[in-house]
Amino acid sequence: MLVKATLSAALLAAAVLVGVGRAAEPPSFALVGPSQADSVLSRVDPVTLRPSGRTLRLGNFSADRALSPDRTMLAIVSQDRPVVRFVDLRRMRATGVAVLSTEGEVQSLRWTEEGLVALVDLPVGSKLVWLDPGTRKLTRTLRYRGELVDPRLVAGRLVVVEWPSRRVDSVRLDVVERDGRARSARIARIAGGWARRGNEITRVAEPGLAVDPTGKLAWLADGDGEICEVVLETFETRCNTVRGTAKSGAPWSRRQLRLVGEATLALSGWEKLTFGPKAAKSIGLWLVDTRTWSRRLLDPGIDSFRFSGGVVVGVRLGGVTAYGSDGSRRYAIEEPLQLGVISTTGPYLYVPRTDSSTVVAELSTGAVLRRSARGSTPIQDLDTR
Repeated sequence: MLVKATLSAALLAAAVLVGVGRAAEPPSFALVGPSQADSVLSRVDPVTLRPSGRTLRLGNFSADRALSPDRTMLAIVSQDRPVVRFVDLRRMRATGVAVLSTEGEVQSLRWTEEGLVALVDLPVGSKLVWLDPGTRKLTRTLRYRGELVDPRLVAGRLVVVEWPSRRVDSVRLDVVERDGRARSARIARIAGGWARRGNEITRVAEPGLAVDPTGKLAWLADGDGEICEVVLETFETRCNTVRGTAKSGAPWSRRQLRLVGEATLALSGWEKLTFGPKAAKSIGLWLVDTRTWSRRLLDPGIDSFRFSGGVVVGVRLGGVTAYGSDGSRRYAIEEPLQLGVISTTGPYLYVPRTDSSTVVAELSTGAVLRRSARGSTPIQDLDTR
């Protein structure tokens, strides 16, 4: 996928921040190494991103990762196979591995109160796999015909979009309850998928998903300006076409959606008319009122954002601009060399640069604290919803 390829390029810097450090905060850890195939786990300072203390060589275990709820264990996936390794962060010691699947690629890993759940892409379709971290045994597997994307874990409820394999059509919304009960419904007015002709990708439509903090409501947005609200208990759906948030219904599109305030969605994304190196055009950063479906354009140049600590940080050409959940402008950071994949961890904002260094700033104010040394580019905290 285009998004996966972008993230993979950013990951070549091979530094994964999975915590935050200061005297009164949990410690920070990062994967630091010359490549994804030779990573080293180390405790780091969250501002300088410099390693300190004991280290642990993990080799090619540098893909998706998740912290245990008490932040004492790390689960991290291999780059070339669906295998997860466990690390005791207090002792900086690997404690074992578990095989999640005999084939496929792990696209998401979440550590829940009940254990780990992984989303695995298969040659055809997808599956969700549950793993007991104590025994390192698989406890449940759910297989899906379509491609699962963008999982959210809220209030014990797992919500994930499923689009059809090898074509663009209506998506399904899949829900797995805390007790294991799995349910699914087709959302007819939301289109998604990757259309293929042989090995050639001919169309991409990636809808956005948001879930409210209670896990009761979800919203889906697609490239045609359609936004649908779904009651997750019953799958009752109401939709509205917010035309101002779509440019042209282009055949290549992606949408990003988050609930950032009471009845307020933040929406962004990009679209393009053709495949290839031609730059995608942003649709801007919008706020949408879910009660009236009215919308407000905050910045036409933003094509993605990160929501954390009550701040919406939008990525644009040459830097980032941050807004409050009410749409008020907070700050801007100008950075001509910014790479485009920003991250946040605790009170810090990280803006990676094309020279592999990182701008470290305060998330709340935008004050730049440091431009870190090369080779230490953090990845954001897990975004569960």
